[in-house]
Amino acid sequence: MVKVKDEEKEMSVLSKAGLDSYRKAYNVNQAKGGIETYEELRATGLGVKPMKSGTPSLNVSVPTSELIFNRQSEYEELSKEAKSKKDIRVASNTSLKDQVIELSNSAEADEMKEVTGNSVYNFIANQEKFRASAYPDGKKRYSIGYGTIGKKGQTITEKEAYGLMVKEANVFKENVLEFNKKHNTGLNDNQIDALTSFAYTTGKGGLRTLFDGGNRNKEEIGEALKLYNRQEGKVLEGLNTRREAEYKLFTEGYSQ
Repeated sequence: MVKVKDEEKEMSVLSKAGLDSYRKAYNVNQAKGGIETYEELRATGLGVKPMKSGTPSLNVSVPTSELIFNRQSEYEELSKEAKSKKDIRVASNTSLKDQVIELSNSAEADEMKEVTGNSVYNFIANQEKFRASAYPDGKKRYSIGYGTIGKKGQTITEKEAYGLMVKEANVFKENVLEFNKKHNTGLNDNQIDALTSFAYTTGKGGLRTLFDGGNRNKEEIGEALKLYNRQEGKVLEGLNTRREAEYKLFTEGYSQ
């Protein structure tokens, strides 16, 4: 407790000093985007102006008077204003966060749509169909997602599966470009995509056989596509459908 000779004068000095300090701290914090109430400022030591005695002005215990009551009312009004602005800021930030998430998801969807439009990725995805859980794909293999290699019991999201499919498709596309350049086959973009889809199920070895060491021209390669419809020696209806779709892409391009 601070001992004073002229109590009324001392109360005026102390409370005014405290209020001015609070206003200053309040304005600084508001300018930085962090609005704090009087109670928060006091708890963190902000807005407190030490007196010569070393006692913080806002912590000085003084008798109640009209002057102090008016100062306290002004404190409360400022704190109320700060809390109101803080609540608005929090609500605004929450709303902004929702908007960012919504826009992000929308942008991601637009980006995927742009990438997959009439493209080999979209073509492969349509042929493979998404499967979230690993499934047997032959005697010793499990596949997952859009036909990439998986493990028994594994699960995957569609986004993750799509990314793996794109990565694998890009590898096989490079294989197609390699053989096309090596044998000077003259494949166009649609034909390259068709053979990328073909290699996605047969591997680079299947491509090597299809090109037959450069002994087939591109028309012959297209016709030979339909012959690769077996798995482990058995004709599969699913592969028949896949080869027909690849042949159509090879000869006609993408449907508009």
